[in-house]
Amino acid sequence: MEKIEYQRLHEREYIHWWNIGRRRILEAALSRNLKFSPTERKVLDVGCGAGGNILFLKKFGNVTGFDISEEALSFSGDKGFSELVLGRAEILPFREGSFDIVSALDCIEHIEDDEAALQEAYRVLKDGGTLLLTVPSHPWLWSRHDEALHHKRRYTKNELQRKVRDAGFGIQ
Repeated sequence: MEKIEYQRLHEREYIHWWNIGRRRILEAALSRNLKFSPTERKVLDVGCGAGGNILFLKKFGNVTGFDISEEALSFSGDKGFSELVLGRAEILPFREGSFDIVSALDCIEHIEDDEAALQEAYRVLKDGGTLLLTVPSHPWLWSRHDEALHHKRRYTKNELQRKVRDAGFGIQ
């Protein structure tokens, strides 16, 4: 993303209706589907950006923020998070089966090889782990905003389902 976009995200992620509403929906979805204690869970937030999602994800376990951008990680660090790792989602620097939850919230559309990123998410998840994934939909909605955010694509439902299944995941 453009550096200015990280600043905008940082400034708006706690006040903009989209971010607030989306986090509530994601938190409710995780709460409905998880069956074990949050003190035992390890969570990886791939593409953590400015760190806003880490705040709700920490309710579900110990969160490691991961991003390709040093700028993004600096915003996350400013929020007091210390478990932050710089790298590429296509080559996650973690052992197989390291995490109970992997989130990739508006992340994989930025990655040229999104299928490799999904395969890596599957690799680092424990058996029975959860992938929490959001992406922009409807290619016909492509705009200058997508370009400013350096999106590679928007997804159709069928395309996303195929890529997720091909990586080894089931869909709930």
